[in-house]
Parts: sequence; structure tokens; C-alpha cells
Amino acid sequence: MAPAAAKKTARKSTAKRSTAKKAGGARKKTAAKKSTARKSTARKTTARKSTARKSAAKKSTARKTTRKKTAAKKSTARKTTARKSTAKKTARKRTAKKATARKTARKSTARKSTAKKTARKRTAKKATARKSTAKKTARKRTAKKATARKSTAKKTARKRVAKKAGARKTTAKRTARKTARKSTGRKTAARRGRSGSPAVPPIEVPAPGPDTTATSPVSGASDVLVPPPNGSTSAF
Repeated sequence: MAPAAAKKTARKSTAKRSTAKKAGGARKKTAAKKSTARKSTARKTTARKSTARKSAAKKSTARKTTRKKTAAKKSTARKTTARKSTAKKTARKRTAKKATARKTARKSTARKSTAKKTARKRTAKKATARKSTAKKTARKRTAKKATARKSTAKKTARKRVAKKAGARKTTAKRTARKTARKSTGRKTAARRGRSGSPAVPPIEVPAPGPDTTATSPVSGASDVLVPPPNGSTSAF
């Protein structure tokens, strides 16, 4: 072959080779691009899956957190409500205790006032009883004194009357003795006159008058004349 033809052929084979190389390189590049694209797609898919997983995990974590927060809030609210209700109950009990204490204080005050009133009534009754007893005692004493005075007056009057009666009797006895003596003298004078001696008329002595102070006159105590034993009467 001629050198020029050989050169052309060589050029052609070189061109073919270069073209084949280019085509192979292009193919390789295309395959590489495709594999890269696939890898990127796979990565993207993996990333999406991981993102989905992460988002699901986040969502579940968020749900759990939300549930926990909600439960905590609810428990806190329940605890707060329980505390409030307990505080209210305690306040009610305290108020009830205060009311009971007030009622007890009122009852004790009422009992004390009742006891004071009872003591006052008892004292008043005792004072009234003492006064009535003192009045009764004073009346009895006065009555006894009055009775004693009356009895003493009666005894004194009886003694006075008895003394007066005794004085009257004594006076009557004295008068009777005097009259007897006079009549005896008259008899003696009459006897003497009968025997010869001159007759001397007897002297009549008036008897004392009755006692005007006596309450009851004594019959036969005054003006008693004893007749002579011989039956002769004296001439006046």
C-alpha cells in the first residue's frame, strides 16, 4: 500500500478509535450520570424516608410529649382542684368549729347568767324568808310582851282587889270589935243602973263609912250593932 493510503487508513482508524472512545466516554458519562442520578434519587428517597421516619418519630414524640404535658396539666389541675377543695373543706370545718365555739360560748354565758339569776333568786328568797322570820319573831315577841303586860296587869289588879278586900275585912272586923266593946260597955252600964247607979245613956259612936275604892262591897262589913244579951235596946 502506498504510504498516503496507509496514513489515511491510520487516520481513519484513529478517528474511529477516537470516536469509539468518545462514544464510550459519552456512554460512560451517560451511565455515570444515570447512576449518579439514580444514586441521588436513591439518596433523595432515603432522605425522604429518613425524613418521613424522623417526622413520624418527631410526631410520635410530639404526641407523647403532648400526652405527657396534657396528663401533667390534668394531674396538676386535679391536684390544684383537690387542694382548693381541701382548702374549702378546711375553711368550712374551721368555720363550723368557730360557729360551734360561739354556740358553746353562748351556752356557757347563758348557763352563767342562769346561775347568777338563780343565785339572785335564792338570795332574795333567803332575804325574804329572813325578813318574814324576823317579822314573825318580832310579832311573837310583841304579842308575848303584850300578853305578859296584860297578865301582869291582871295579876296586879287581882292583888290590888285582894288587898282592898282584905283591908275591908280587916276594917269590918275592927268595927265589929269596937261595936262589941261598946255594946259590952252599955250592958255593963245598964247593969250598973239597975243595981242603983244613975242611968247614963250610952254614947253612940258612928261607924266608919264604906270604902269607895273597892270594886265589890262586902255585905255586913259596916254599921253592925250587936244587941245586948238581955234583949233590951238602947235609947237614942
